[in-house]
Amino acid sequence: MEKDSISNTFIVSIVLCLVCSFLVSAVAVSLRPYQQSNLEGFKKSKVLEVAGFSEEDIKNAGGVAELYGKRIEAKIINLETGEDDVEGVKAAMKEAKKELGDNALETYDQIWAAKSKNTKVANQLPADKKIDPAGLKWREKYSHVYIVRSEDGKSIEKFIFPIRGNGLWGTMMGFVSLKPDLQSVDGLTYYAHKETPGLGGEVDRPSWKELWKGKLVFGESNDVKLEVIKGTAKPDSKYEIDGLSGATITSNGVTAMVKYWFGKDGFGPFIDKQKSNGKQSSLSVPERNGNKEVSMDFRGVSASMLLTCGGINVQ
Repeated sequence: MEKDSISNTFIVSIVLCLVCSFLVSAVAVSLRPYQQSNLEGFKKSKVLEVAGFSEEDIKNAGGVAELYGKRIEAKIINLETGEDDVEGVKAAMKEAKKELGDNALETYDQIWAAKSKNTKVANQLPADKKIDPAGLKWREKYSHVYIVRSEDGKSIEKFIFPIRGNGLWGTMMGFVSLKPDLQSVDGLTYYAHKETPGLGGEVDRPSWKELWKGKLVFGESNDVKLEVIKGTAKPDSKYEIDGLSGATITSNGVTAMVKYWFGKDGFGPFIDKQKSNGKQSSLSVPERNGNKEVSMDFRGVSASMLLTCGGINVQ
C-alpha cells in the first residue's frame, strides 16, 4: 500500500480519531469524581451564603467544609409525608439502580432523581400550570432540607430549602432560608441559571436579594402569598418583592417556584409538621444553679401548660 494513498490516509485518520476519543473519554471519567466534589463544595458554599455566613466567617472557620460541618445539619425528607426518610430514599434509589452507599446525605442527588423519570424516585406532574406552575414536569419524591444550628448546636437558627423552576432560558436552581418561625424569609440565592445578564440575571444582584429579608411566605389562611410583582413593592408590604426591570418572565418564574415549593406539593407537609410539633423553635428558661445557668427545653409543650407551672413568661 502506498504511503500517500487515499486508503492509507483514511486508515490513519480513523485510528487517530479512535485513540483521541478513547483518551478524551478516559480523562472525562477520571475527572468525574473531582467535578462532583467541586460541585458539592460549591453548593455547600451557597448554603452557607444563604445562611448568612460571610467569606470572612468561612475563612475564620477554616474553610467551607469545616464551617458547613459545624453549623449545617442536612436532612433528607419524604416530600409527601414531610418526615425524615434517609432509609426510604436509600431503598428507592436502590430500586432505581443507583446505590447511595453509607453516606446518603452526601451522595443523594435530587436533581438526578427528577431527571431520571424513574417512578421509584420521582413523580410525573400533569401539564397543568395550576399544578406545576414552576414547569418542573418531574419532581423528586425526596428532598434535602438544611438546618442551621447555633454555635453550641443546641438551637435552630434557620431552615434552608432548595428550590428550582423555569426562568426565561432554562431551569433556575437556588436556596431560600427561613427563620425558625418557618414564615419569615432570611435569605435567597441562586447557584445555577441561564438568565440574561442585566435583566433576569439580576436575581444575583445583592441589593435585590436583600429585599427578600423579613418578607413573609404564608398568608393568614396558610396559602403562599410571597411573590415578585411587576414594578415596585409598597414599602409596608409583607409579601411583595420588587420586580426585575425588563425581566417579567424571570420574575414570574421566581414567583412560581416559590409558590410551588412552599405549597402542599413541595415543602408544605414538612413545614406543617414542624409547626404542629412545635419544633420550629424552643423556649429556654434559665435556672440558676450556683453560678451555672441551666437551659430547659420545652419544645412541644403548650404555653398554657408552662404558665401553670409558676409564672413563666412565654414570648
